[in-house]
Amino acid sequence: MADERTIERLRAAVEQARAEAAVLQAKAGALVAELDAVLTSVGDPGAHQSQPEPVPAPRAATGRTRVLIADDDKVFRELLTVVIEAEGSLELVGAAADAQEAIDLARRDPPDVAVLDLNMPGGFGTRAAREIRALAPATQILALTALDNDDARLEIQRAGATGFVVKGASPAEILEAIRAIAKPT
Repeated sequence: MADERTIERLRAAVEQARAEAAVLQAKAGALVAELDAVLTSVGDPGAHQSQPEPVPAPRAATGRTRVLIADDDKVFRELLTVVIEAEGSLELVGAAADAQEAIDLARRDPPDVAVLDLNMPGGFGTRAAREIRALAPATQILALTALDNDDARLEIQRAGATGFVVKGASPAEILEAIRAIAKPT
């Protein structure tokens, strides 16, 4: 029994470290882009020329659906991270704690599906949905919310969501919703 607890504790620590690393990588990318823009705008002949980011392999090449998750609830975000990483047909490309971080992660590594909490800091999930769809039009948006009403559904559909799941849904239901919207049309 102690070994199982140790394994679970270590898995949780690894997942937290991965999430924190993704956040730092996204912030570094945003700072490099900002530096490039500032140096270019002032006509600095030695302007920093960042190397282009590698283009992620399309789903057809990897056979896995690339998923980005964004939720300000750390426990829920970590749970969803574990669920997605345990599913062989899915690949987690990032886990964000707010709308801006989700947008930054999607800009750096466009997902096939973005699972977005509607009620999170940084402009809400609707802002993230709009901006991610603008950055990566092929990305499907799965809205995740504690509210299950027509107004919430309409709001997120207007922002570009193609699916809707209530936070009380089981992990299996969330995975089913991701697979449903990720299917090529």
